Amino acid sequence: MGERNNVVELGHPLLAIAEEARRDRRFLRAAVGVAVMFHLVLFALRLPSAKAAPPPPKPSAVVYVLAPYEPPKPEHPPVLPQPKRVRVAVPDPTPDEPEPVPEAEPVVEELPLPPAEVVFELPAPPPPVEEEAPVRVGERIREPRKIHYVEPVYPEVARRAGVQGTVILEVVVGKDGSVKDIRVLRPAPMGLTEAAVAAVRQWRYEPSTLAGQPVEVVMSVTVRFTLTR
Repeated sequence: MGERNNVVELGHPLLAIAEEARRDRRFLRAAVGVAVMFHLVLFALRLPSAKAAPPPPKPSAVVYVLAPYEPPKPEHPPVLPQPKRVRVAVPDPTPDEPEPVPEAEPVVEELPLPPAEVVFELPAPPPPVEEEAPVRVGERIREPRKIHYVEPVYPEVARRAGVQGTVILEVVVGKDGSVKDIRVLRPAPMGLTEAAVAAVRQWRYEPSTLAGQPVEVVMSVTVRFTLTR
C-alpha cells in the first residue's frame, strides 16, 4: 500500500507535462486554423480584382462613300437677238453710161471622129537579136586561115633548166578574126603555159563564114616548146 502511493506521487510530474503538451497542440491547431481562414478571407476579397480586365472597345469603322465625279457644266452665254437684215436698193451711179456688151466666145470647130472600125496599130518592136553561139571547127565549117603569127617567147628559167613541153589551148576566133577567149586544155611547167597564151592572144585569122555570113568559131591550138642545140 505504501509502494503504490509512491508511484502515484512519482508519476504526477509526467502527467502534468503530457497534459501541457496536449494543450499546446490544441492551441497550435487552433492557430493554424485561424491563419488558414484568414488567408482564405483575403483571397476571397482579392479574387474579383484578379480577373482579367475586359478588352477595350474597338473603334467603330468609318465608311466613306465616294459619289461619281460630275464635271461642272459650262455656263452658256446668253443668246442675243440678231438684228434683222434689210435689203436696200443701191441706185446706179452712172445711169447714162451704156452697159458693156459681153464679147462673144470663139467657136471651136470640132473635128470629126474616126469611125469606130478604124484601129490604130503601132508597129511591133523588132525581135531581140539572139547572139549566135560559136561554131566548133569541123562540124559545118573549116578551120580559119592564120594571117598573123607571133612566136612564143621561151621562158629563160625553162631554157636554163632544159624544160620542154606542149601547151594545148582552146580559142574562140571572133567575126573579125581576132582571138576573143582562151582556155587552157593542157598546161606546161616553168612558165611555158603563160608564154603560149600571151603569144596566141596576138594571132589573127581570116574570118570564118557560114552561108556567106561571118561567124565565131571554136578550135584547138597547140604550141610546142622545143630547145634547139
